[in-house]
Amino acid sequence: MSESLQRDFLEICVATGKKPAAQLRALIDDFVAERRNLLEDDVKVHLDQPDTYMHGAYRARVTLPAADNAAFKGVPIAFPLPKLPNRRVHADDGFFVAASNWDGTGSGFDGVLVDGVWQGHIYTNGIDEDANPTPIADVVAALKAAVTERVTFLRRASGLPLAH
Repeated sequence: MSESLQRDFLEICVATGKKPAAQLRALIDDFVAERRNLLEDDVKVHLDQPDTYMHGAYRARVTLPAADNAAFKGVPIAFPLPKLPNRRVHADDGFFVAASNWDGTGSGFDGVLVDGVWQGHIYTNGIDEDANPTPIADVVAALKAAVTERVTFLRRASGLPLAH
């Protein structure tokens, strides 16, 4: 990027009250969302730590592969939110449903993919992030596994071919 283009970008950010990092993130999110079909056929979990978030708090976004979203024609897909030691996974408004008794307790909430997307937050719970025995990578893996298992189950139940 040229220096003059960078200066213009920064001036426009100041004039519109936007933080440059947040604006770049938004531009990149839009760019990737419009071209997601070019990515491999796998559930994706994206984490972000906005400047305003405390250490140990993350924004999370899970996306279905285009083929899975097309197969289910955008129908909302519920999945169990991971329950891991010293971690809390919380769905944003519009991305949760009453629990379907996945874990036998009959209480709480499940995540729900809406048009192939789930959004929420991940927090360290009761312990400092640097001392958390459950690495954030384990939470990402658990989210990915929960969605993948649910989609695989639904594909089998509806007679659709397995995509993965």
